Amino acid sequence: MSNQYRIVLKNTNGATLNFCFFSEPPKLNTNSAKDVYTNVWIQKRVVNTGRADISFTKEFYAYTGQPPVSPAPGVSVTGGVFRPAILGSASSPGSLFQMFNDQGVPNLGAETRDAVCVDSNFAIESGQSGGPFSRADNFLVGMGQVDATTGQVVPTFTTIAAPKAFVRMKPVMKYYVAQCDSLQGQILDYQTWCSQSGVIDFSANKAFGAEVEYTDGGSWNVKYHSQASWMGLMGMDSGALGLMGFDAAAPSAGSAGSAGIPGRGGLARIGDNDRARGEIEAEITRLKQLLETKMQNGGRRSLIPGMYAFKAYLSPGAAAAIASIMVGSAIIIRELGQLGYKVKREIEKRPDGTEIYRFEFGRNEGAPSLVDDIDQAQQAWDRAVAQDREKDGHTATRVYRADDNVSVRTLAGGDSPSYKENGFSNGASYTEVESY
Repeated sequence: MSNQYRIVLKNTNGATLNFCFFSEPPKLNTNSAKDVYTNVWIQKRVVNTGRADISFTKEFYAYTGQPPVSPAPGVSVTGGVFRPAILGSASSPGSLFQMFNDQGVPNLGAETRDAVCVDSNFAIESGQSGGPFSRADNFLVGMGQVDATTGQVVPTFTTIAAPKAFVRMKPVMKYYVAQCDSLQGQILDYQTWCSQSGVIDFSANKAFGAEVEYTDGGSWNVKYHSQASWMGLMGMDSGALGLMGFDAAAPSAGSAGSAGIPGRGGLARIGDNDRARGEIEAEITRLKQLLETKMQNGGRRSLIPGMYAFKAYLSPGAAAAIASIMVGSAIIIRELGQLGYKVKREIEKRPDGTEIYRFEFGRNEGAPSLVDDIDQAQQAWDRAVAQDREKDGHTATRVYRADDNVSVRTLAGGDSPSYKENGFSNGASYTEVESY
């Protein structure tokens, strides 16, 4: 499995701002491509003192598509065809795809392997079959990466395809984050924006994570972390890993980690979903930070200052896996945080074995535009729950005000006894999580 990379962006500039992530263009074979373009990979809106957290792997996709107008900075490149690409090595050649004119639309054929793709690269050859085309048709070829927030593949580099051209691409693990309002998929003026951006160069540093701060003076601070230091920050001892569904040991290939998940090198693999693992790792980091704050403050006093004006409830399905539940919960918290709310989550384990998740959320001091408006809070909650696409059978209530006296039945339906809320019962098992 590919290594997991992580970038945490912190905004301390003093205002809510939009940020764009984009990547270094791949290394190309000489004279194989002209008019190359860099596209916005991920766009985030971050409140003052807030953060954005993205996780990804060294996995790339071959791409072809056609923009609505001639490509240039500001033009959006959306849609198209993606194919998973294998980067070649001396022992295993990389992917080769044929791009062809499929009745006026660019398309990619099935993958083959090519002996020239042996240096961590893959290739796209255009115009060997299909209908005729020219550069004036604005057919694009390039590569893409997954946006872990949505799970969608996004073009990150494109170039105009020429007939009979052979474009070999070697991805570079170097990324940039800029304070700009461009949208995902839009073409950027690379030379202009890379000089104004925070630079995260995993290719030059033996690191798997980076913290990037955008300061009140408009400058960038970047700090790198190795895989070991990330794990140290997360406090990933055997107890924490076991609770989160990870195997803290390093079992041999094919052995079972905790929760029956096949183990690998100290972290158990959660299915085939690197995104799920990244979400859980991010939540572990937040939990550790909150625990440290709690220990410093003493007792069980509130970890997060201020009032939580709203609350809502969510119940996972009876057969939901813990990994899926935790990922879905982290997604909801993250989405509310990006919308300007601070969030606290509590988990009530009920006598019948079911669980009720209570999310309390209120205005973040860094987002003064938010008002004490339950309709606005309902819209934010609906959007956050909609982003939880984990298949755990979860159901959710509407949003209530914090002081509402709520009687919550089993959310999946039925005539089970109602749960009368008067604060959570004494001794309840709960966790508190702060949004970024």
